[in-house]
Amino acid sequence: MPEVIDSCLQHLKIGYFLFLLILPLLFITSFLVSKINLKAYKIYQLLIGIIYYFLLLEGKLKPFILFILLILMNIIILYILKFSKHKNIYFLKFKADKFFFILAIFLNLLPLIFMKDYIALIKFEPNYFIQIIGLSYFVLNSISMFVDYYEDKFEEFSILDIAVYSIYFPKIFAGPLVRFKDFIDELNNNYKNKSFSTLNFGLFLISIGIVKKWLADYIFQYASSVINNPLGYSGEQLFITIYIYTLYIFLDFSGYTDIARGTSSIMGINLPENFRSPYLAKNLRDFWRRWHITLYEWIRDYIYIKLLGGNRKGTVRTYINILIAFTLSGIWHGNYINYVIWGFFHGLGVILSRFYKGKSLIEVITGWFITFNTVATLWIIFAITDLNKIILYFQNLILNFSFKGIGAFIVGRYDIVIVMLIGYTIAFTDWKVKDVISNLEDEKVFVIFNFAMYIFALILLNNKVAVSPFLYESF
Repeated sequence: MPEVIDSCLQHLKIGYFLFLLILPLLFITSFLVSKINLKAYKIYQLLIGIIYYFLLLEGKLKPFILFILLILMNIIILYILKFSKHKNIYFLKFKADKFFFILAIFLNLLPLIFMKDYIALIKFEPNYFIQIIGLSYFVLNSISMFVDYYEDKFEEFSILDIAVYSIYFPKIFAGPLVRFKDFIDELNNNYKNKSFSTLNFGLFLISIGIVKKWLADYIFQYASSVINNPLGYSGEQLFITIYIYTLYIFLDFSGYTDIARGTSSIMGINLPENFRSPYLAKNLRDFWRRWHITLYEWIRDYIYIKLLGGNRKGTVRTYINILIAFTLSGIWHGNYINYVIWGFFHGLGVILSRFYKGKSLIEVITGWFITFNTVATLWIIFAITDLNKIILYFQNLILNFSFKGIGAFIVGRYDIVIVMLIGYTIAFTDWKVKDVISNLEDEKVFVIFNFAMYIFALILLNNKVAVSPFLYESF
């Protein structure tokens, strides 16, 4: 059994060759099952999710069972909450619905605390939580589900709905985050409101996602070697690596999102867009409306507005709330100081962005230039968890920088330069290209173009120079 699982695992991870080959089978099966009835369709999605997730965990039973228990826990608490909601029932001197709502939030945060060792005193071994792939996203989805239900954003649900929402395989790794009601509406409608163009666009998203991932993998080895050993490279190499890593993290994460959205589309469910050409942002506030959009909206709605009070308590408190919200978003990535610094400076940048006007062309260009380079520099802080290594990185960059070295790099590593030119072209035009492709009126051209992209993606996968895991899989 372990050998079979290991063999399947290598192909079933999103972005692998065999996965693309079985996509047509997944589509046909999903479509046919949806024609039986809605319940059969939901059961099918649940079974596919369970099988896929079990294989991702390499057949490890304990973390798999633990994940299933977390889902069952949420189902039980949500039904208790439904029974006690708006009723004059008390539990331990608290209104029962409020008590179980707070309990649900606490119990969902607890595995994240264990997984990321936020509290050193409660470490325990073996920590099976750390083996649960996508736990952070599961927790955020679960919390939003409980908050939305508590605030009457939805009323009806079923055990099957909660289970599918929790383990729906295209978004299990790293989102995009989607609200329970929006997801269930899509689940219930599945193929009913999907046109041929919508399904065909899903194929394009998968293909462009694979192209992005191939490019990301190509530059990953160089970027990671420099970041891991900043003293072993010249200042100009460290300087160029800032922009290599900036490109890598976009291609890797947006590539994953495109594949997830495209796969979900052909399974009958639309997932929200997560990236809108973020490197075109004119300020950091604009950047967060374009980068990891669903996480930004989650932080805005559930942390900044609901927990902290948003901008309802004056200007100073608004700025403090922004700093807290973004610092918490950094801490969500892990319990290292670099994530705190990264989140804090993004929060500071968002505050300063409130003073940005950007009325003239010069102001727009200047705003973009400052924003892009700020984001790029902060990505290096994000990438290096050791504070001393971060200091050494920028110290070496400043003290050992030479313009002549830039030319030498371009000549010596022209392959990386070419990938960067292609990659940044995609990064800057990505959102616009998707908009144009999705609105093509000539379906024959649309089909031919998407099929050609799909074949091109298969060829790239068959000629991978390196393979790196999806970065946000680790969060």
